[in-house]
Amino acid sequence: MSVLDTVKSSLPTGDDAKKPLFAVLGAYDLAALRAKETVKGLPPLQELPTSVQTAVTGYVQTLPQQITALREAATPFVTAPVSTLSGRVDALQTRATEVYGDLTLRGERVAETIRRQPATEVAEKAAKATARNAKATSQSAKRTVKAVADAASDAAAKIG
Repeated sequence: MSVLDTVKSSLPTGDDAKKPLFAVLGAYDLAALRAKETVKGLPPLQELPTSVQTAVTGYVQTLPQQITALREAATPFVTAPVSTLSGRVDALQTRATEVYGDLTLRGERVAETIRRQPATEVAEKAAKATARNAKATSQSAKRTVKAVADAASDAAAKIG
């Protein structure tokens, strides 16, 4: 078995092949939603420099407390036995699988919404019509080339 055959046989097929695409689409949809929500929460442009300066000053002032809190939160992980950490890793893997599934479902819903939009249906019909026209043009060109070749052959036979 060649390397290419090995790679092809290991690739997902059917619905399994669509899941990563749907997960990416779901993640994009979620990111777009969060971006819209964030933009709605921003202060007016005139107030932005003042609010940014206030926010940065607040972050700088609370930085020592945040570092201390992070250090205290990290201590149990550093000193925990491996079995505890293994359980935590398992829990995180389970959560990652759940999030992936949620994003996949969200992406499937977005894709279905896009499929049902009138603009998508019009584009699909136009693509099919373009494919039909391209096939007809190709067949016509083949007939024309054959006719020209036959005519050239006939002319060559008459001349010579």
